[in-house]
Amino acid sequence: MSSPTIAVVESMTRAWNAHDLEAFLGHLALDYDSRWPLHPERDFVGVEHVRERWSSNFARMPDFRVQILSIAANDADEVWVELQWFGTLPDGSRFDHQGVIVNTIRDGRIAAARLYLEEMP
Repeated sequence: MSSPTIAVVESMTRAWNAHDLEAFLGHLALDYDSRWPLHPERDFVGVEHVRERWSSNFARMPDFRVQILSIAANDADEVWVELQWFGTLPDGSRFDHQGVIVNTIRDGRIAAARLYLEEMP
């Protein structure tokens, strides 16, 4: 049985895979805080930055998909999800990243995430 916090991430993933930008963004807090501990130059705050980034990603990778490999929640309203992002870039090369995202859930939305994703060889 899925916890309410896991259900948020699973629902967001379905919207992501459907390329439903508004439904996808509806799972994020307006002050969503995205942190990339291994790539701090990618850090940002705000759902509008997500809108800009993912509208572009959906347009350039019409076959983009997310696959959840493993998911777990803890008592601190965090959901740890191991996943794979994949699709085809405009030049025909494969986009394939895999890793873990630690999501912090607040009021039924993802308020923050720490992304540990790397390109697969």
